[in-house]
Amino acid sequence: MLSFGHLKHLNLDFICTSAIDDSSLKTMAQSWPQLERFSFGSEIHWLIPPSLTSIGLIHLIQHCPLLQSIKMPFRAHPVDFNSTPFADTNPSEKMRTLYVGTSPIVDPVAVACQLNRLMPKLTSLGFYDWGLADFPVTPLLAQYGADWIRVHDFLQVFITENMEQELHHGSPCW
Repeated sequence: MLSFGHLKHLNLDFICTSAIDDSSLKTMAQSWPQLERFSFGSEIHWLIPPSLTSIGLIHLIQHCPLLQSIKMPFRAHPVDFNSTPFADTNPSEKMRTLYVGTSPIVDPVAVACQLNRLMPKLTSLGFYDWGLADFPVTPLLAQYGADWIRVHDFLQVFITENMEQELHHGSPCW
């Protein structure tokens, strides 16, 4: 599939992507610079933790400037804004929707800040809320849901601030 350089929509939502790492995703992103929608392993609520991390998400933003929607589980963790590849990545003005499924997360406030820096026009963050599951879940999975709710709440504040900045100054402040 890497030879499809003009690919715009990828929907591989029902596969387990736990064997795909950041390096592999970077190769994929570099092969598909026209990508607009990326759905990758997020439809099933896999209990196998993803190998992809926040770095993989950064690779997608860096190499696929037309992306508007990403649906992908990844291990969300803070990334130093001054480190590679974050520092080499222009914020995406096109990204509007991010669905993280059952993604593990560390430090929701820092993750919300980096998502806002990477995707200042993001208007929708979706995740699987384990608190709404019809079956017992481990405390760790319940905590992931609670942490993604915190990220969502922080992003709502950023969205409001970005809109106000645009109204008053013509561009978002990030």
